[in-house]
Amino acid sequence: MLPIVMALAQFAPMIAGLISGPKAEEIAGKVVNVAQAVTGTGSPDAALAALQANPDLALEFQKALVEKEVELAQIAADVRKAEIAADAQSEQTAAGDRDSARKREAAVLDNTPRVLAYLLIGGFLGMAFAVLFGQVRADTVLAGTIIGYLSAKAEQIVAYYFGSTAGSAKKSELLAQAGKPQA
Repeated sequence: MLPIVMALAQFAPMIAGLISGPKAEEIAGKVVNVAQAVTGTGSPDAALAALQANPDLALEFQKALVEKEVELAQIAADVRKAEIAADAQSEQTAAGDRDSARKREAAVLDNTPRVLAYLLIGGFLGMAFAVLFGQVRADTVLAGTIIGYLSAKAEQIVAYYFGSTAGSAKKSELLAQAGKPQA
């Protein structure tokens, strides 16, 4: 149904901005229903053909959508509100996780994590300087793997002790979504 609705967007471009998220099918269904009601046809394809053939029907379709625009925008706004609430809940969970990790650290008074952190950060910095200043050649797969491992662990240690921003996680999520093909 979404391809038909995107074709209908040529008559009312505001449709394209509303067709996204988990409620896209619901909004698309309402748009198609409006098109079918205006054209008096029984199928989305017939409604599209009628709108393409008759400019007066296209104008009526635009007017009918303007009347429905508030309802369609409300559906889209509800979706956005739910996304914001989910983001807030995710940030609360992450903050609670950081807080519990810090409380555990304070309560246990175990030096092992701190010692391991120093060793891994020191190993990473030592390896990085050795590679940068030509003391070690990183031209093998094993050397690259070791450097990558140390780098990743150093990043985790920094995130543990200094925190990681929710904005960074959101950015990573958006970049991952941008790389996915749209259905």
